[in-house]
Amino acid sequence: MSGHSGGSSSNSGSNSSGNKNAGEHDPVREMAVQIYVNLASDAIVVTDAVAKINASPDSLAKISFKLAEAFHKAEAEMKASAAPKHTKFDADKLDFDAWTTK
Repeated sequence: MSGHSGGSSSNSGSNSSGNKNAGEHDPVREMAVQIYVNLASDAIVVTDAVAKINASPDSLAKISFKLAEAFHKAEAEMKASAAPKHTKFDADKLDFDAWTTK
């Protein structure tokens, strides 16, 4: 797992959420860690007394960050497209006289 922590710290400056202090919440990093664990567990083949990994741990870490960044970018785009849109408003066309009560 030491290869993972080295890979994630070198990529932390390149993720879309920017540089974070060690104690700050970074959703991209958290998702990348989850993806890394899943990819690594699928890439490791254990036989009798030998464990073989079919992919480079550094490559898995880089892919994990790219996938996490892509997910968060797509999520932000979907939320933005679902947000209410502001329409243009022309105050000169209002009839304030119609609002008065007598």
